[in-house]
Parts: sequence; structure tokens; C-alpha cells
Amino acid sequence: MSLSKSEFQSFPESSFKTSEELKALVSKYGLTANNNRHSSLHSTYHVLSCLCILANITIAGWMFVGQDLTSLEHLRGKATTALSANFCACIAIRNEHVINMLVRIACSLPHRTPLRIRTSAARIYCHGGVHSGCAISGAIWYLVSTCLCLLASPGASRTRPALSFVSGITMLLLMAILIFAHPSLRARHHNVFELTHRLLGWMFVGTLWLQVILTNIAKSAESAKISGQHLLMDASFWLLVVSTALLIYPWTQLRLVSVEANILSEHVVCLTVHHKNEAPCVTRRLATMPLKETHAFATIPGKDGTSYSMYISAAGDWTQGLIGNPPKRIWVKGRPTYGATYSSGLFRKVLFVATGSGIAPVLSAVLARGVSEVVVFWMTSRPRGQLDDEQLQELEAYRDHVIIHNQSRHNITSADIPATIYAIHREHQSEAVFVVSNPGLMKKVRGDLERRNVPVFGPIFDS
Repeated sequence: MSLSKSEFQSFPESSFKTSEELKALVSKYGLTANNNRHSSLHSTYHVLSCLCILANITIAGWMFVGQDLTSLEHLRGKATTALSANFCACIAIRNEHVINMLVRIACSLPHRTPLRIRTSAARIYCHGGVHSGCAISGAIWYLVSTCLCLLASPGASRTRPALSFVSGITMLLLMAILIFAHPSLRARHHNVFELTHRLLGWMFVGTLWLQVILTNIAKSAESAKISGQHLLMDASFWLLVVSTALLIYPWTQLRLVSVEANILSEHVVCLTVHHKNEAPCVTRRLATMPLKETHAFATIPGKDGTSYSMYISAAGDWTQGLIGNPPKRIWVKGRPTYGATYSSGLFRKVLFVATGSGIAPVLSAVLARGVSEVVVFWMTSRPRGQLDDEQLQELEAYRDHVIIHNQSRHNITSADIPATIYAIHREHQSEAVFVVSNPGLMKKVRGDLERRNVPVFGPIFDS
């Protein structure tokens, strides 16, 4: 269905912009299309990753430089503690409570704080860089620890074959996890990535437990202390306990809840979850087969206080299956987690940009702010195929601050979109721009706006 004025009875004519009107706005500011695809948003993710690796290199230098390299067992113990600490941090940064705590702290800055500082704080949702940095560092520490362990040859010789075998299996698991987590393989074989990251990750933790036990048995053979006493004095043991608890915790929050599906089009379904209400700008993880894969979606709070809605578009096999065969019950895993749009609260006025069903997470953020604090630029060809009537009415409350572009009638090229968004940003004097769209367009928009020194934010798809 194409966009028509009759579908938005309460929207003024000024909300609807043709490609000619948008181009006129671009010309007003003397802008031209730019094909520069460079974006520093992902570099924030990579900077965090590199900082973690650099910190580990510094620690390694302190550990090995000037130390007695003949005491291999002593160095092995330090390396084991370092790898355990890295993997513990790698898992902890994915915990919902840890994420929410960090986001709340970062987003608690008042508006009088300089814009540059608030912009940096708003990048808190790039915390996945810590996950990847610690994972890579932990893998290197594991290799170092394994080599030192085999060279030191602790304890009775009967434990060495077992340690060597377990170490080899663990290294293979670790390599497989890292290989399938590479962005290019992850994008092309996402289902394989999900399965390997989860199942091989559990197996990896299990083999770490075996190594800790075997190592402490070997130590006990050399001293009068029993294995249990060695374990209680081993920092890597307690770090592994914390890591295991963090892995188990989300599964204690697994719930099978009833849902009501409203098929809006062959590409979008609205799921109303009758579980409890949720705050704006949070995501929940859904699953039909929890052991296989879970998927995070932005929530829109329900007015009844006992439900929330999620708009799911066809972006893969799982989502297409959900639309083709909508469930009556679905698994909800973990706790609600603040999404990227939560950072919009750091700015006085925000321009939200959405294409198609990307309006759903935008709407969740918009409804949490005052009318004068937001501007919405929505590019869509089928509004009723993206939002239901109730949510369209919610959006109409912001009708004087909504710009709608009908892509089916007046399409603007992707090369013109960044300049158009920048012109709208200048016209309405917003402090920041939040974009929710497909990865290709988001990368292009971020690259162009950041080149113009505009704070721009959006979800990271490969974090």
C-alpha cells in the first residue's frame, strides 16, 4: 500500500515531503552527495578492543621483563590468572546488569556537560569492543599459559598426557570460536556463528575446568596440601567460578510467555508479549529454540502496564519463519537491556532517522521524550505495513515534528540521503542524529555526517 494522506488524518501537509522538496532543502545549505563511506563509529568499537589488547601487552611486559624466566611455574600461574581475568571480563561485559549499569552511569551526564563529552558517553553501546578485545587477549594468554604449563611439567608425569590432550582440544575450540566470530564469516553464516559461539563456548569453559582440576591435582602430588586447598587459593579458580555463574544466569531468567501476533505485511509482524511491561529504549531476547539461537528486539511499552510490543521484520530465516508461522507462545531469555537509542537522553534535541520498520525502536525512544525535543524523519512506502493503528496514532502526537517521505512515489537515491539528513539536522538545529536502518545505509550516513562533525549514532550489527 502506498503512502497517502488519508492514512495519517492528523498529520499536517508539511509532514509529507517529496524528493523535490527534500532536494530543495539540501540546496538551501549548499550540500552535495558524498560517497565517502568511512565511519568512526565502528572505530569506537575497535578502539575499545585495541585498548584491552594494549593493556594486556603492558601487563605481559611487566610480568616477563626483568623476571626470572627459569621459574616457569610461577610465570605460568600469572599467565593463567591473566587469561581467566580476560575471559571473565569478556563474559561479564555481555551480562545485562553490567550493561545496564554502565549505560546508566554514562547517560547520567546533565545537558550542561560539553557536547564532546556527551557524545563520547553516548558511545557506551559500543561496549562490544571490550568483549572482542578481552576474547583475543584471553586466547593469546591461553597459548602462553599452555606453552609454559607443558615446559614447566608440574607434578607427576601421569598428569602431563592428560593436560596436553585437554590443552589441544581447548585450543581447537578457541580457534573455532574466534574464526567463526570474524565479521565477514559472521555476516555470511550467521546461524553457524550463533551455534558455534554458544555450544563451543560452553565446551571451552568445560575444558578450562578440566585443566584447573588437573593442574591442582598435579600440584597436590608435589606438596602435602590436598587439591581442594590449592583450588581455594587459586585466583583463576574463582574467576572461572564467576565466569560460569555469569553464563548460567541468563538461563535462570528463561521464560515461556504468551504472545499475540499481528501480521502487518508479508515482511513485518507485531508481537505483543503478555508478560510484563517494559521501559522505553530496552531490548528483549526472543527464541523459539533457546539452545539454538536468540534474537534481540526493541520493545514498545504497552498502555495496559502488563505487556509490550516488538515489531519484527523479515531479515533472515528465523524472522521469516516467525512471520510465516506466528507463534502463540515464545521464549524470553535474560533481562531487559538498554539499546542504542537510550543514549539519546544525553542530548537536548535529537533527529531520529528510520527506514521501514526501523520506526519501531525509534518510536520507543520518541515516546520517552517531550514533543519539542525530537524530530523524526521516516522513509517508508507502506506505513500500515510497518506500524499498527495504535502506534501510528502515538506517532501522530508528534505530527508537527515528523517528516515522512514516500519512497514508493518520490524516491531519493541512497547517495542523496546523507545530505538530506544533514539538511534536516541543520534546519531543526538538533544536537545529534540517531539512525535505525539497514547496515549499508547506516554506514553511509554515519560516514557522511561524521565527516561534517555531526554526532551520529546507530546500532552495531557485528558487535
